Amino acid sequence: MFILFGTRGITMTKQSGTFQCPSCGPQAPFSQKSIRRFFTLFFVPVIPLNQVATYIECHRCRGQFDLNVLQWNPNASSPPSVAMAPGIIPPPPNPYMQPVRGIASSMPGVTITQQSNGMATASMVLGIIGLVTSFLICPAVVMIPLSIIFGFIGLANAAKLRSGKGKAIAGLVCSLLGIVVVTLLMINAKDSAKNAPPQTVLEAAKSRVNAQRTVTGFGNTAESQAMAKSLAQQMQIVHDATIVVTSGNKSKDQYVVHCELHEKTCAFLIFVPDYRHFDDEAKEAMNELAWSLASATASKIDSLNESDVELCVGMKGLVLYGSIMTGSVADDSPKSTSNDDDELARFFPEKKTEAATDSVEPE
Repeated sequence: MFILFGTRGITMTKQSGTFQCPSCGPQAPFSQKSIRRFFTLFFVPVIPLNQVATYIECHRCRGQFDLNVLQWNPNASSPPSVAMAPGIIPPPPNPYMQPVRGIASSMPGVTITQQSNGMATASMVLGIIGLVTSFLICPAVVMIPLSIIFGFIGLANAAKLRSGKGKAIAGLVCSLLGIVVVTLLMINAKDSAKNAPPQTVLEAAKSRVNAQRTVTGFGNTAESQAMAKSLAQQMQIVHDATIVVTSGNKSKDQYVVHCELHEKTCAFLIFVPDYRHFDDEAKEAMNELAWSLASATASKIDSLNESDVELCVGMKGLVLYGSIMTGSVADDSPKSTSNDDDELARFFPEKKTEAATDSVEPE
């Protein structure tokens, strides 16, 4: 979490010159420094918070003193000490602080310094990240608005701080390019969805058979839906009573079954919770159980209680199908078992549409 945002103390130099140092004597070069805490985003300071300390640092002896040391008269008072917050140790000079060349100071012996424009830097960083991740859409939706906000604030601060204008502009340009990329991708995705071929009956059935905790049975008819729910309940009872997951994390998902019922064919697609944890022996036992229960469920329907009615049982985990078993409803065991879910296609025929014909009246 601290990688995304946090706080950080930053030392800034406000002025430089020479002074009477209480430790090392007259004509000592000094810098007036202040420590301010900033809110950081991706390690970049963006929002100034409270000021921690302000002090004078001698370049010669590295002594740190209160601001009043600049008016100190060595013949009139004792040497002042730095007024720092408890436990705060001034960090080394901030690498972001660089002298502004070509600008003369109104104070003799003082160098005007340049402060970091954190908002402009943040805008540039977020704009670049937003542009690079724009093809993913989601990260860019977060990064680009922040980059635009920080960019305009950075531009407003650029005149006062004399820095950051280029970074703010770069952040805004990257953000605009990111918006263009995201917009084009969304338009392309919308067009692709419109032009996508319609989902087949088998694909629709596969999409229903996934991890569920509410609906457990689907079917192409009311009768097949009732058969699917019955088979799911039977499988769930056996699973809860006998299945032990070696990892100790037993899934709370329920069995989900889709039954596709047509003349002379019956197919069951079964989602099996924890299927990925089953070893080969457990999968073989589950196949035998599923076939037995599916055959018994189909046999209760008069139109399916015939030897020439084909039965198909597909066992599915979270992603892949494990076993596709085919045979007849009357068989005690499947005639064939494979891992190729293409075997399912013939049990899920597409709906036939009758072609329109023009009627011609006899003369």
